[in-house]
Amino acid sequence: MSQRLSVQEALARFHQATMYESNAGIAIDMGRRALIRCAAEKGGATSFVGELFAEAISYYVSRDLPSYVGAKGRIPSASEAIRLKEALRETTKQQVKSAGEPKLGPREWRGYISTVLKTLQGGGTSE
Repeated sequence: MSQRLSVQEALARFHQATMYESNAGIAIDMGRRALIRCAAEKGGATSFVGELFAEAISYYVSRDLPSYVGAKGRIPSASEAIRLKEALRETTKQQVKSAGEPKLGPREWRGYISTVLKTLQGGGTSE
């Protein structure tokens, strides 16, 4: 993402980099979706990570939220559920952004992801 590639070029490189991955189906799919959104918006590495975590949030919300719609004391309608899902995506992206720029070396990446997770869990700061 730091190279600001076109969507087509970014997808071609993503496909090339992941073509031999067989164990990470949903993770690869989330990465592809995040890449497309980020490349279309000309976002950088931080935007990509935000979109990647937002994809994970979308997955869990789509999987679990329907059982909370319509029941007494819960989300009243499908349209409210959609608004909640989008609010969760936006909050996630903002929290990732507050964690700062990602470090791209393997060890630094792990540390950065740990910082993002702590930020999202409310147990850490981005400093």
